[in-house]
Amino acid sequence: MRSYVFISITALYFYMFLMLAFMSAKKSRLVRDFIAVLGAMILWTGGSLLMRLMAWPSYQVWFHVSLAGICLVPYAFFCFIRDFCGHSAKGSHRIWLVLIVLVNLYNMTTSNLLGAPAITGIGDKAFFVYHMTWRVTAMYGLFSCHHPLRGDYLWQQEEPGGLFKSGSTAVRNPASVCRQHGGAGF
Repeated sequence: MRSYVFISITALYFYMFLMLAFMSAKKSRLVRDFIAVLGAMILWTGGSLLMRLMAWPSYQVWFHVSLAGICLVPYAFFCFIRDFCGHSAKGSHRIWLVLIVLVNLYNMTTSNLLGAPAITGIGDKAFFVYHMTWRVTAMYGLFSCHHPLRGDYLWQQEEPGGLFKSGSTAVRNPASVCRQHGGAGF
């Protein structure tokens, strides 16, 4: 189990380094969203690392921290890209955050959707064995229903020539670039 720990430690080190760098930067909505992305990735990677190291208080706690982090990453990415493209936040976007938090809190208290893995040992090596049931589809379904993550939502205000105006900056639509250069688009 310890053979791949260095990968998690390295990733966690760089996430923390980036987090510290952006924490000292001038705060804007875009910087705060990127900090949220890094925070979700730190929860995911840190929880996974501490679960594999079987750190205090228990590996089950760190499993749920890691699971919460991996569930928050798509939402944090969506918020970052939404603000990068200049779209305004809608109240319905916050509903997804509330649903993600509620589903994870429910799972933390009951382990009804996805329980912590069981530890099995062979000799001096320990392995995590995950037991998934059909109930885990409630968690996966929640994330697959998050329809604003589709790319067409971000490019809905495309102007002729493939440019999307975002304040004083122009962001080029990759599908338009591909079409203009002889490709089929996406």
